Amino acid sequence: MTDGEKLDLILSEIRELKQFTTNMETDIRDIKLTLENEIRVNI
Repeated sequence: MTDGEKLDLILSEIRELKQFTTNMETDIRDIKLTLENEIRVNI
């Protein structure tokens, strides 16, 4: 594996991690909104 191929692999993995993090942030935001709008009202 050449250095260029290694770099491409690392960059690809970084992109995947960024997408995973973005998805997690969206899920967390949705959970927070649910807590605020549904659960807090019923407490």
